[in-house]
Amino acid sequence: MKKLFSDLIVLNNNNLANNTYVLINNNQCVIIDPSTYENELKSLIDENKYQCVGILLTHGHFDHIMCAFNLANYFGIKIYASANEKEVINKYSCAKELFGINAKIYEEYVTYFNGNNLEVKNFKFNILHTPGHTVGGVIYIYHNYVFSGDTLFIYDVGRWDLPTGDPRELIKSLKLIKSAVHDDQYILCGHDDKYVKFKEVKQLNRYLKQV
Repeated sequence: MKKLFSDLIVLNNNNLANNTYVLINNNQCVIIDPSTYENELKSLIDENKYQCVGILLTHGHFDHIMCAFNLANYFGIKIYASANEKEVINKYSCAKELFGINAKIYEEYVTYFNGNNLEVKNFKFNILHTPGHTVGGVIYIYHNYVFSGDTLFIYDVGRWDLPTGDPRELIKSLKLIKSAVHDDQYILCGHDDKYVKFKEVKQLNRYLKQV
């Protein structure tokens, strides 16, 4: 667990090298891609007396959502995901294929959204719809933070050979990112343990250089 900024904490110590982010606004917080960190997140939020108001999913692969349903039940909150990702969450989370786990999805906790904006209590996000890694993958932008999930890494992009992945859509998404994200915004990926500004990512990422 590491405090990246005064209002942002990252957890990155599981076997899958997943990044889970806790974004804080006064005493409220949201969790982005909770992965396997159920106990750590409960302790962090309870000990700091944060009010957890939502869980945001960049996409529906199981390594990103593994404890989302338990946390939603524990805190009495909703999970937010793109409406285009519903089939991935329910059918193509790749839990069994990649992790040998029979996933149980509690649909009653999930709020599916459309559109380019999402408001969760004190938090207002701009949404980039970025299919390619999965059909309903999204990027959440909050001030100078860009939570890119597995669409964009520092040096690479997310694989497109899993169900609903599409390399042509991923190229379109990279073009969108390049046009919508500002140089001084921080790219906060789903798996990298490097957190840098977009202007640096554009120099390091071979795929971004080609679109």
